[in-house]
Formats: sequence, C-alpha cells, structure tokens
Amino acid sequence: MFSIALRLAFGIAAVAAISGLAALATRIHSRGSSPEGQEAPSDYRSGLPAESVPPRPTESPPPFTGQTSGSSAHGRLILDGHFAQRIGLLAALKGVDLPGKTIRHSPDEHLSTALVNVLAGHTQLQEISRGDKPLRADLALAHAWGQRQFPEVSGVCRQLHSLDWSHAEAVREQLRLVFAPYVALCQGAAQAQGQRLVVDWDLTPKAITTDARSEPFAAYGHIEEGLGKGYQWAEAVLRGTGPDGEPRAAALGGFLRPGNAHPPECVERLRLVTEATLGQPRRRPELLEVRLAAAQAQAQQRQERLTTLEGIVTAQRARVGTVSERLRAIEQRRAAREPQQKALLGRDERARAALEERLARAQRRLSSLERRLVSAKMALAEAAQLAQEREARLERLRAENLALDEQNRVGAAIELVVDSQFGSSEIVASLLEEGYDVTTKATSPATIRKLLRRAQSGEVLFGPWQEVSANAQVAECSESAYCHCPHPLRLLGYRKELAASASRPAETRYALFLTSVSAQERTVQQTVAHYHTRGGTVELINRQAKSYLGWRGHRLRHAPGLDVLGQFVFAGLNFVPWLADTVWQEGGVEAGAKPGFAVLAQMARTAADVLADEGGVAVQFRADSGWPQRSLCLGTLWQPPLPGFVWPGVPINAHKPLQNSFPDLVARKLG
Repeated sequence: MFSIALRLAFGIAAVAAISGLAALATRIHSRGSSPEGQEAPSDYRSGLPAESVPPRPTESPPPFTGQTSGSSAHGRLILDGHFAQRIGLLAALKGVDLPGKTIRHSPDEHLSTALVNVLAGHTQLQEISRGDKPLRADLALAHAWGQRQFPEVSGVCRQLHSLDWSHAEAVREQLRLVFAPYVALCQGAAQAQGQRLVVDWDLTPKAITTDARSEPFAAYGHIEEGLGKGYQWAEAVLRGTGPDGEPRAAALGGFLRPGNAHPPECVERLRLVTEATLGQPRRRPELLEVRLAAAQAQAQQRQERLTTLEGIVTAQRARVGTVSERLRAIEQRRAAREPQQKALLGRDERARAALEERLARAQRRLSSLERRLVSAKMALAEAAQLAQEREARLERLRAENLALDEQNRVGAAIELVVDSQFGSSEIVASLLEEGYDVTTKATSPATIRKLLRRAQSGEVLFGPWQEVSANAQVAECSESAYCHCPHPLRLLGYRKELAASASRPAETRYALFLTSVSAQERTVQQTVAHYHTRGGTVELINRQAKSYLGWRGHRLRHAPGLDVLGQFVFAGLNFVPWLADTVWQEGGVEAGAKPGFAVLAQMARTAADVLADEGGVAVQFRADSGWPQRSLCLGTLWQPPLPGFVWPGVPINAHKPLQNSFPDLVARKLG
C-alpha cells in the first residue's frame, strides 16, 4: 500500500511539472512571435509596466494629432491659450533666460501659469491651486496653454521669487515685442484720422498688509487715500483707436517703484517706455536753451556771491586773529604785574573781559559766515551740476533731431495727459522741451489761490466762467506764466461746488489746469473734458490694473517678481481686446455682438465645452452660463463637427463649410 501511494504522488507531481513547462513555452513563443503579445518591460524605479509610467516631466505635451473634445471651467481662457501660441507669447516667455531647472515644469511654464492667473481675473496667486475654480484642476485649460497640468502655486511663487531685475527687464522687452503689432494697430488708426497721439501717465499704488522686513523694496508713501506702506506702479497708457473706429486704450507698459516714489523719479523712464513703442517726437532744443542760459547765469551769480563771501570770511578770520593776539598780550602783561599794582591789574582785567566779549562775538559771526560759505559752495555745486546736466541734455536733443533728419522722419506728435502729481513747473518744462504737448493740473493749490487773490483785488485775470458739468465751471486765464516754467502755457481756472455732507460743510474747490494746446484747437470746455477722459474710457484700464495689482494677502514679497506680475497685468489689458478683435473677425456673424472688456473678463471664469484640433479651437458656453448656446471659434477646425454631432448643448458650426483645400487630407479626416 505504501509503495502504491508513493508512486501515485510522484505521478501527480510529474504531470503538474510538465503542464507548467508547456505553459511557459507557449508564453515564450507568443512573446517572440507577436509584438502585441510581448510583455511590457517594467520600470526599475516603480516596478510598473513602462506604459503605465507617466511621461518624464521634461517631455513637452503631445501635439493634437486628432480632434479632441472636453470641458473647462474657464471658457475664454481656452481661446487665450491658443491665441497666446499664435502670437508667439509662449515662445517669447520661453526665450527668456530664466533661473531654475525643469523637474515637472519648466521655468517659463511657471511664468505662463502666473499669466493665466492674471487673465482669469484672480486677485491672489493662491487661486492657481485653491478656490472655487482653481486653474490646476482644469486639465483642458492646461492643454490649451501647452501644458499637461498647471504647476502648484508654491512652485510659481518660488519661480517669481528667484527672478532679479535683469530677468524682469528681459520679460518686459519680450512682452513689448509681442504686443507691438497690437499697439501699432491702435496707434495707426489714431494717426490715420489726423490726430496727435495721446498718452496718459499715472502712478498706481499697491499697498501691503505687513511691516515685515522681508519686503525691503516697499516703503511708506501716499497709498490710496492716505499714508501707508507698499509700492507704486508707474504706467503709460495710449488713447488709441480700435479697428471699429471707437476709442481703445492700449497699455504701453510700466514698472515698479517703492511706495515713496515721486513723479520726477519716474518721468525719464516713462518717457523711454513711451518712445520705445510710439517713437520719439521732434525735440525743442530752443526751449531748453532758455533754461540753460538761466542755469548758467544762476551759477555765475552764485560764483560771484561765493567769491564775495569768501572775502568776508577771510576778513572776519583776520579780525578774530587780531582780537586773539591782543587778548594774549593782555594775558602776558597781567602775568608780569606785581600784586601791589592793583590799579593796573584792574585795568588789565577790564580790558581782558572786553576783549573776550569781542572775541566771542567775532567767533560767532565767523561761525555763521562759515556756515553760509558751506551753503554757498553747495548751492554753487548744485547750480553748476544743473547747468552741466542741461548742457548735456541740450546736446542729446540736438543729436536726436539730427538723427531724425538723417532718417527723413518728422517725429511723432504726442500729447501727455498727466495728473497733478506730474504738474510741477520743472516736469512740465522738461516735457515741453522733449517735444511733447502737455495737459495737466498745477501741483500746488497755492498757485490758483494766488491768482484768485489778485482777481479779488480788482485785477482782471479770468474770462467768463462757463459750465462744464452740473456743479463745475471753467474760465480762461489771461496769465501765461506758470511758476518757474519759462515757457508760455494756457492757464484755465476751474471751480467745483461741493454740497454739504455729514463730515464737512458746503464748499467751493478751485484748481488750475495747464495745457500747451492752443485755444483755437481746443476750447476750455473741451480741455476739461479731455483731461477728465481719464475718468472714463481710458481710466478703465487703470481701474482694471489697480484691481489686479492692489491685491492683498499675496505670498510673494519680492520686488522683481511683483514687477513681472504687474507686466502680466498690463499685457493682459492688451491681450484680451486683441483676442476679441481676432475672434470676432474670424467668427463673423456667428460670434454675435462683441462684448466689452468687463463681459470678456467674466467669460474667463465661465464653464464651456471645448472642441480642438490642429487647425483651431471652438468653445461653446454652457446652458447655465450668461451666454447659453454661444460659440466662439479661433482658427478653423480641420474637421468641423459633422451633422448630428452634439455637445452637451446645441450643435455648433454644423453648417460651416470646410476651409481646407487639400482633398486627400479632407478625405482622410472624413474617413
């Protein structure tokens, strides 16, 4: 019995071994003969098959090889991504030599994510990863911007914090080149109508909520309604004309300054930003010659005053020396007296006391004269430096006019409209000499008060007061001299009646408008309306910038990174209208009426369905959005949706003919 059982066990084991070997041979044979049946090689790091391992982070996202559909919580931003690739915006960011290495995302992808966050209208960087509609959760949006998925907000902040001012300048230059065609379009439409170009300069405050020392670039200054700590954004905005002939504001650029920045510190750089895009006007060196002569005369007067003062100081020093010598002689004489010579000692004591008093007075006067001498030397140095600067500036203006003549160029006609913080006589005079026309308000209210006192004393200074609004009037002033500006200007008196409120009684406020535009070209009412346009169409771009730049609670405390964020804000204020022009031009009647900037901003946070291929992209907004059944297209889909194709909504473009002229490609697409 034992032998039979043992034999049976050995037989079963042999059969199982033979079956296992046969199965193994079958698998080896099938793996060698059929590629589909090959076992996927495993990844040594994860142990997963190679097909299951996600692609390396350094790999770029695959191109659209066919038609893809999906949905996004940021409908308009899908079009933004494709348009950014069309105009070369993403390539421009990639062309900047940025610090950092590529792990999951490249440095330029971090910057483009920050740009998308701005275009979405988000006021905090955290909304990249958090909030109701975080960008990182929208994979369709990331694909539209050439990424598999947007990076985390922490990575974006680290990238922005790694930038220095050279990187910020490189980004600024790349953005200027990308948006130059759009600005040229707005500029050319205005010039074609025979108008001079009008540019607004402004300072936009950005307050911070902490006194942390980690923000060394921030400083205390005039922030919003009072004093605070933060930054100032200096920006230039063109009052252009859109393709439809309507006024169109175009951002020329800006830069970040500390919160205590003053307009004179920003004027030269704003001028360079303006002229880099619009070109330079013909300079007026003859105006600067007047101020140069005045500066040289002032330096000569101060030199003569210094020479006279030096003579007085030398004489006073000699007088002090004489009194000191007499005092020493008396001291020596007193020392030689005998104690019995009381009368002589008394006389010497009285003489010594008188001389000491004279010496003290002489030394006090000498100290005062020496202080005056130091001040005179400093004043002379300032006057000499001012004369040298104006002389060098005069040479530059002449050289730039000579360059215009050599190139047979006339020079751009540009008017600057600036608020009262740019209205000092020095700034106004320098802008006139640079070839600009200027419209602004006087910086100090004391200027208009002085004119009003003269008018109240019986002097006729103002013409008839004319209505410009329900509670405001303006009048032409007969004066043409403004403070220390030697160049003639038009002065307009302005008064506004303010009703009483709980915090103040009723009052009348006065201001003084300054302009270099003649009365024949622009009346007093037109001048005030032209200046106050800043509160209308053109001011919209500044309000949008302030809403984005003035956010609180940001995680970034690094001035160059904030500078780049600000550049993205102003780039977005050009990008969105440019995109709208393109979409509505290509979409035609099907796109419907083109909305304004505010509506376009809302579309960036509206859910939509997406259809895209190599030729273009189509976005259809959901039924629960504010634009149900509206479809927007950018480019032309190589294979439009066939009859019967239905999104979660209404078929789009089903009747639109194919725009491709390659029959074989069309046949392949249609199967």
